[in-house]
Amino acid sequence: METGKEWRDSQSGTAVSTFGIMYGQPIALGDYDIYVKYVLTGSPMYGAGVRRGWRLEKIGVYEVSSLIETEEGIETLYDEMEKMMNDYVFVDPMGNIHEMQVQASTFTTSTCLDWRIFTSEDYPGLNHKVGYFNYRSFVAPLVGDITKVFASFKAEGVGDLILDLRYNGGGSTEALDTLVGLLVPEKLDGDIFSVLTHNSNLSDLDEKSRYSVSDHTLSLNRIFIIIGNGTASASEVLINGLRSGIGVSNVITVGEVTFGKPNGMYVFAYPQGPDSDYYSKADYVFLPICFYTCNKDGEQIPDYGFVPSHSVPDDLYHDWGVDERLINDCLTYITKGHFLPDTEVTKCGNMCSGRKGLQIIREENAPGYGKLYRETSGMKKKF
Repeated sequence: METGKEWRDSQSGTAVSTFGIMYGQPIALGDYDIYVKYVLTGSPMYGAGVRRGWRLEKIGVYEVSSLIETEEGIETLYDEMEKMMNDYVFVDPMGNIHEMQVQASTFTTSTCLDWRIFTSEDYPGLNHKVGYFNYRSFVAPLVGDITKVFASFKAEGVGDLILDLRYNGGGSTEALDTLVGLLVPEKLDGDIFSVLTHNSNLSDLDEKSRYSVSDHTLSLNRIFIIIGNGTASASEVLINGLRSGIGVSNVITVGEVTFGKPNGMYVFAYPQGPDSDYYSKADYVFLPICFYTCNKDGEQIPDYGFVPSHSVPDDLYHDWGVDERLINDCLTYITKGHFLPDTEVTKCGNMCSGRKGLQIIREENAPGYGKLYRETSGMKKKF
C-alpha cells in the first residue's frame, strides 16, 4: 500500500525531501566500507558533485569507519542520514577528499541513471558502436526517458547494447513493453513475449502479452544485461521473455543473481477517479499480488532468481564507464568473443580496504521491494 501522493509522485519522477543518493557495501569482496551506489540526476548530492564510487568517510561529526563497528553505531548512521541537512566528507576513487554541507530537497529526476555510446576511442578493439543504458525503474508516464535514448542509439548506428538493470526493481508493464519493443528484431512482432496467469476465480483475466516492435528498434539478435540482487520483477520478466524470444545463449547476463520475484500486481485507487484520471483523487493506492508470469515456453522466473552467465560482484569502486568492472567485462566479450578469467583483469579487490564491520540495510531488502504492476483504470468492470 502507498498513499495516493506517494504514487503520483513516483509516476511523475518527483523525489520528495531527499538527498537523492543510495549507498552500498562491497561485502562480496570483504569490504564493509560504505560507497555511493548511485546518485539521482537533479538531486542535491548530484548538484554537489557526488558520484558513484565515492566512499563515505564522515557524516556529521562521526567517522563512518567507527559507526559500522557496532549496532549502536549503525543506528546513529541511519539517524544522521535522516537529517534534512548535514555535513559530509567523501573520498573519490583517486583519493581526493570532498567536504560539503548538503540539504535535502524535492526535485524531479529521470528513470535513467546513465547512458552513453562506446566507440573504439573509449575501448580499443571495438569495431562498432556499443550503447549503454542504465535503467532504474519502469515508469509508464516517463517512457520518454527510454525513447529519447534509443532514438540516439538508432541514429548513431549502435550495433550492440549493454542494458544495466542491476538496480532496477521493476515497475509498469506498459514501460516494459516500450523498452522490449526497442530491443528485438522486427520478426518477433506479434509473437508472445509473456503470459499472465491468475487463479481460477480470475482466469478470464489471463492474458498473452505480445511483442510490439517499434519502427525505431535496434533489432538486436543478442543483448548484454547487467544484473544483481536488485534486479527484480519487471526486469526479470524482460530477461525471461527475451530468453524465449531471441534465445537463452543470446541473453548474456553479467553480475550477480537476481532478486527472484515471479508475481505481479494490479494498482487499485481508493477512492477511484474516472478512467481518464483514475488516480488523481486517491488517498491510498493498493497493489495486491494477483498474477504470475511466464514466457512463451511456459518458463517462470525462478524463485531464487536468474543466475548470471558470467558471475561478477558489483563494482562500487568506479563510476559508470569503461573502468567499471561489469561494463568492462561486457565490452571485453564484445571485442574478444569471451570473458577473461579474473587472473587476466584488474580486480576490484585491488581497491578493497578489507575493513570489517556490520552490514547496512540494502535497498532490495526493504519491505515490498520489486514490482511488476498493471494499472486498473479502464478495468473496473472486470473486478
